[in-house]
Amino acid sequence: MMMHKDLSAPLAAIGMALLSFETQLIMFMVFVFMVFMDCFTRWMAIGAAWLKSQGCTAPGLWEAFRAIPAARRAGLISSQVMKKQGMEKLILYNVSVMTAAGADFLLESSGAAPFLTSAIVSYLVVTETLSIVENLSEAGAGGLERLAQLVRKKM
Repeated sequence: MMMHKDLSAPLAAIGMALLSFETQLIMFMVFVFMVFMDCFTRWMAIGAAWLKSQGCTAPGLWEAFRAIPAARRAGLISSQVMKKQGMEKLILYNVSVMTAAGADFLLESSGAAPFLTSAIVSYLVVTETLSIVENLSEAGAGGLERLAQLVRKKM
């Protein structure tokens, strides 16, 4: 008869370790979502540009979304390039945030007020959001150029 090891202690330790990194894990997941949305809205903008090259004068978001496969077949969208850019962004974002967190730890340890993590995260979130808004504007969402200008002015 085969005996099974009790894995409850190691699983509990792993669970506790994950709980201690809950905020970082959530931030990472949100960055993954934002990078995905940036990529997806970029595809929509490329789809809208492809439609315009085919004679469609004012494609909307739905048309831009539906044109993604055609733009891909036309060679305008490369999943290899998008994967590479997306992974590079995630690595860059996480290295930046981890470095800022380490620097904030040192600042706080020396009695200075930590500020780098919030500054880096704020900058990354605003630039990624701006990119998504610009992509949606290029994809045919009306009225977003004013929002993009407002965000650029606040940066």
